[in-house]
Amino acid sequence: MYPLRNFTMEKRYSRSDGSAVGVDLTVAPLWQVRKQPTFHIAVEPDITERRRAEQNLTTFNATLEQKVSRRTQEGEESRPRLQAILDGTFDTVFVKDIEGR
Repeated sequence: MYPLRNFTMEKRYSRSDGSAVGVDLTVAPLWQVRKQPTFHIAVEPDITERRRAEQNLTTFNATLEQKVSRRTQEGEESRPRLQAILDGTFDTVFVKDIEGR
């Protein structure tokens, strides 16, 4: 059986003021040739801002998906009316985007 080389896990700690801090804990043994490790080193970078950014992105994406869904539905609802207008006229119709193209 091979000994555990290192491991990584996300943890959440509470500061003394009660706020939470997220860290990405990595622990690795310090090896000497042909000996078992007697020491380990741990690195815990703060990932609180990354977690907050990920949550903000998730919220933004959900909001954007709702807006796209609503706009798509509005477009589908107006399509028959627009088709009736186009079918009922003999005039030339030009379609432009918001920038006039």
